[in-house]
Amino acid sequence: TLDNGESCQGRYLVAADGVNSKIVRTLLAKAGKKRTFVPALEVEACPPAPVFESFTNGPRFTFEGPRFGYGWVFPKSDHLTIGVAALKPKRGVLKRELYRQMKACGIPSGNIQVHGHPIPLYNSGFPFATRRILLTGDAAGLVDPFSGEGIRPALKSGRIAAETILADCVSEYPDRVRKKIVLS
Repeated sequence: TLDNGESCQGRYLVAADGVNSKIVRTLLAKAGKKRTFVPALEVEACPPAPVFESFTNGPRFTFEGPRFGYGWVFPKSDHLTIGVAALKPKRGVLKRELYRQMKACGIPSGNIQVHGHPIPLYNSGFPFATRRILLTGDAAGLVDPFSGEGIRPALKSGRIAAETILADCVSEYPDRVRKKIVLS
């Protein structure tokens, strides 16, 4: 039943509702399990042209920051995305590290808006599917453990979900995801 009261029926449900998936929360609650997330902070910044140009060759990762964490700078067409993430950081550490990283890169930190993001951690004991529900992308915890990138695993898992549904072999979905995404 949708928020507007409309009901829908289907043979399968593909959970592609992101990191805060209502479907996954319901499944976990029924199984008595919890998800694990890595907290991340990120900003979008438009630095001076010489600074921007120094990052146009591709993303940059740093591992000098928070314990069990890393930082990144991703160039976009006209701005940079700067962020940090860490396993179980102490209060305030990520924000301090984000500003330290920006300063080290020559990126002004004035008048920016910091956004927080949960990055789901893959749990090998967490199923990618039930008999009629297939989890994809962030809902399944499928993110690159190094970069936190989730678009590629989301697209791949969505394609695998569609292929297994169309071939009427949904029971193979979890193994295919493990082989083509998790273990690749």
